[in-house]
Amino acid sequence: MEVNFKVNGRECKILAGEISPDTSLNTYLRTHLCLTGTKFMCQEGGCGCCNVAIQGVHPVSKEQFTLAINSCLFLVYSCHDLSITTIEGLGNKKSGYHSMQQRLAHFDGSQCGFCSPGFIMNMFSLYIGKYGSVTAEEIEDSFGGNICRCTGYRPILDAFKSFATDGTQDLNDLCRDIEDLSLEKCPKSGKICAGKCRNSLHIKPDDNATWHKVYTLGEVLQILSSVGSQKYRLVAGNTAHGVYRMPYDIEVFIDVSSVTELRDHTIGNTIVLGGNVTITEWMAILLEASDQRSGFSYCRLVRNHLNQMATIPVRNVGTIAGNLMIKHDHNEFISDIFLVLATIGATITITDTNGDHQTVSPRDFLTVDMDKKVITLITMPWIAPDRYRLKFYKVSDRAQNATIYMNAGFLLEIDQGSGFVISSTIVYGGVNPSFVRAKSVEKCINGKDLFHNKTIQSVVNEISSKFVFDDSLPNTSAEFRRILAKGLFYKVVLSLAPRSIISPKYQSGSSPIYRPLSSGKQIYQSTPALYPLTQPITKVEALVQCSGEAEYVNDIYVHNSLWATFVLSNDPLKTIASIDASEALAVKGVKAFFSAKDIPGVNSFTSQKNPAFPSYLEPEEVFCSGKVLFHGQPVGMIVAEKMSQAVYAADLVKIHYDSKVKDEGSIASLYRYFRGDPVDKDKVLPTLDDVRRSILAKRTSIGSFFKTHPICSITVSAFAITSVLPGDLIQVFEGASAAFLANIELVATHQFSPDQIAPYIIYGVSCAEIEIDVLTGDFQLRRVDIVEDVGQSISPRVDVGQVEGAFIMGMGYWLHEKLVYNRITGELLTDRSWNYKPPGAKDIPVDFRVTLLQTISSASGILGSKACSEPAVSMAVVVVSALRKALESARKDAGAPDIFITLNASTTKEDILILAGTPDEQFAL
Repeated sequence: MEVNFKVNGRECKILAGEISPDTSLNTYLRTHLCLTGTKFMCQEGGCGCCNVAIQGVHPVSKEQFTLAINSCLFLVYSCHDLSITTIEGLGNKKSGYHSMQQRLAHFDGSQCGFCSPGFIMNMFSLYIGKYGSVTAEEIEDSFGGNICRCTGYRPILDAFKSFATDGTQDLNDLCRDIEDLSLEKCPKSGKICAGKCRNSLHIKPDDNATWHKVYTLGEVLQILSSVGSQKYRLVAGNTAHGVYRMPYDIEVFIDVSSVTELRDHTIGNTIVLGGNVTITEWMAILLEASDQRSGFSYCRLVRNHLNQMATIPVRNVGTIAGNLMIKHDHNEFISDIFLVLATIGATITITDTNGDHQTVSPRDFLTVDMDKKVITLITMPWIAPDRYRLKFYKVSDRAQNATIYMNAGFLLEIDQGSGFVISSTIVYGGVNPSFVRAKSVEKCINGKDLFHNKTIQSVVNEISSKFVFDDSLPNTSAEFRRILAKGLFYKVVLSLAPRSIISPKYQSGSSPIYRPLSSGKQIYQSTPALYPLTQPITKVEALVQCSGEAEYVNDIYVHNSLWATFVLSNDPLKTIASIDASEALAVKGVKAFFSAKDIPGVNSFTSQKNPAFPSYLEPEEVFCSGKVLFHGQPVGMIVAEKMSQAVYAADLVKIHYDSKVKDEGSIASLYRYFRGDPVDKDKVLPTLDDVRRSILAKRTSIGSFFKTHPICSITVSAFAITSVLPGDLIQVFEGASAAFLANIELVATHQFSPDQIAPYIIYGVSCAEIEIDVLTGDFQLRRVDIVEDVGQSISPRVDVGQVEGAFIMGMGYWLHEKLVYNRITGELLTDRSWNYKPPGAKDIPVDFRVTLLQTISSASGILGSKACSEPAVSMAVVVVSALRKALESARKDAGAPDIFITLNASTTKEDILILAGTPDEQFAL
């Protein structure tokens, strides 16, 4: 058997034994097809640089679909019968560029360019999947899974919003060159299909796991009944790998993405969903149901809550059952899907290998033994809108694709005349791994007047005294989540209570912060007499970056090369006794393990005999050979045929430590331990003048060289090549060849000293307007204005992008990117895209305005220009000043002490909520 699919129209075939079933599509594209335009970085679906489009036919509706996926998560064997489009398939220098590539380049949406292909493929999939009918709001909502560290997002969003149906007519006219994708018709049935008939697939690669592609539930149960003790995995989109890594030793893979029974749905007296309905499909079904029956009007609320979950590429292939199984296997996982189903009283139907069915509540599902069982159905009930009120809340560390601090669902049956609660279901996520329903809170309000201050205070006291919050890093503090749980309940009361009985000063707390579409304004000058200098034009590299043709370091692939990864020690201040790599070396594909004993000569990065670097005489080991100085210090390196093999094998290396512990006998040894200082030495580091001089040089300009320095004459001499090739125009390659033959240097170098570089002053001012929610800690930058002195801007549009991107990076430093360390070992716990969150596309200021002052040229700058990005990073501190003012106002309203509020980097929603100081007695109407 073989796996068949297309990539950019090219037929691809994977034969049994050719590659391992756990190979991702990203690896296949880059290493087997050499399509390096599709990038990779986080390898957990968190950054979006790996996005590609897949086209196929839905197994139930038989309708054609186009979806964006994360190729780093999607397994290549899952591509059977699909058509894949990568950035190379859209356009390039030879065949011409696609309008989306051109538009992003023209709008200056590419700076370093690494993320550009992922952004474009996400937009391409959205546009084609919706048949060219997308609104600006849909576009702005669709990039939560794409991270850009350069532009500040504004130009990217502007470029793609130019394709919106509610955009201007002249921009819409430019979009008409995008052709609809079409799939082939089946020669047997005559219907649209992916080019292959539905035959079950069974592949047994040599010495690797078995892969099954199945189309019926019966086939799934039959395979499960035959796996015995083998480790197996049901696969749809493999998105769970982005949260909890897939075990390396899976022996049986079962692709259930095309099982008809698991992808179907019905809308009747209840909504019945197949377990493998994707989250994107579920959201569409919810809108359909809410329009059909009044008892399903609540489905629109569910859909809106799911729209805040994960990213579009994850939702496109991630399934309901898959998400529930993450929650089942990892109770600490805060699941929006589990929360929704538990709140509305849905049921989950499970089928075993005998075909027997078991229907349970979401809470009971967590304790069911799911070995060789399948989630087949999810049933959503009818909820009478005239009797019940439903609310969902979610607080995360950024607007989209974020770690959930806490979520909550409230289903309240309320007597509309008296306001008394007849029945209630209250669910919290993020209290502790075993917590689901807040039954004690339900008891506090059932039979009570919800809109009475005594009822509210009883709930507040119940949460304060009875809820047991876990406190484990890198999670937020128990104190924060306790305040947050009370605030979310209070929001429910404010949102349901008659407005006439709520005090005016509390009314705004009833709704979340509303975010309109973002916009921006850029003001700069240009001088036509100096063109192309000062001309606002697209940068030269933009198109090759937007087409994936630009080559980056990890795009340079050497055929038949090996992969290496460090073996790290997680036990600082212990002394290594021995290292056992035998288990790692037994892994297929692993070639070698190297440690300190394998290094010839001195085991140090630094030279101890170079007088030019006196500050570097301290040895720094390549591989630790004795005492471990810090968490994560390399002790060796594994070399293997594949990166996945090297990473897996590195974890198998056993490091044995000396069992003897030296008694320091002083308090000083304790504080040195927690500080991470060496415990056997006291020393004072010398002043690093060479580093200081280097930093000073980078903060100033090299422009003085272009006026008086001899480097000018060296460079000018290269123009002698005109005598070799007479004429007005000389081609670059011809000129270079002529220069080579004439022994003319085209590269000039010179060693300079700091006193040759003249400093200059850059002026700038920034202003920020921020809004905070004192019940949740949520915040929004409503407007930011930046005015910066850039001298005579050589390329104004590029400089605007530098200013915007630098400011957003600084904003992330102050408000988002919190580093959390293990207090004992020093381990960095926020070390992946799952828990380290730079700002996203909907975290930028709603109204972002930049003005370049170009009236004061720099006498020492390059052609009168000045550096522009570093000052904007510094000006981002304005968000802290604005936040402090907002907190001062909130604390005044709360009656908290009037103190100076110290805000550190990063000041997150956790800090904001705690510092707001809202007392429990203010939870009132």
